[in-house]
Order: sequence, then structure tokens, then C-alpha cells
Amino acid sequence: MGVSKDPKSRREALKQLLEVGLAPSQEEICAELVKQGFDVTQSTISRDLRFLGSIRIINAKGETNYQFPEKLAEYNVSASAF
Repeated sequence: MGVSKDPKSRREALKQLLEVGLAPSQEEICAELVKQGFDVTQSTISRDLRFLGSIRIINAKGETNYQFPEKLAEYNVSASAF
């Protein structure tokens, strides 16, 4: 498998991670996308998260995760912009 630099497919893979709740930190997102064959850095992830309109949430247990604002109704969380 080659390394992908295509922003569209990278952002789609990132959206999928957010939708299934596998986005606790930018570093962990980066590691997961690298495993999937994407050429990314933490800075790339930060820009993509902003581009997609995601926010960082903190649940009642104090755990963080990146999510889309429209999903907040499903959680009892506070949100912060990154």
C-alpha cells in the first residue's frame, strides 16, 4: 500500500474516525491515519479537523474526543473549540 496525500480521501477517513468515536486526540488520529496509509502530521490533522467543523468534547468522565457539533445532543458533554 502506498502513502496517500489526497486531502479528499484523508478527510473522508478522518470523518469516519469521528463518526465511530475513535478520535480522542490529534496524535491518536494521526497514528490511526498513518496506519491506514496516509501521509499526515498533527498539524495536518488540526487543519482537517477545523476544515470539517469538528469540535473537541469532554464527557462526564473527563475524557476528550473530537466530534461534529450536530452529534452533541447524543452526549452529556461540554465543548471547546481547539
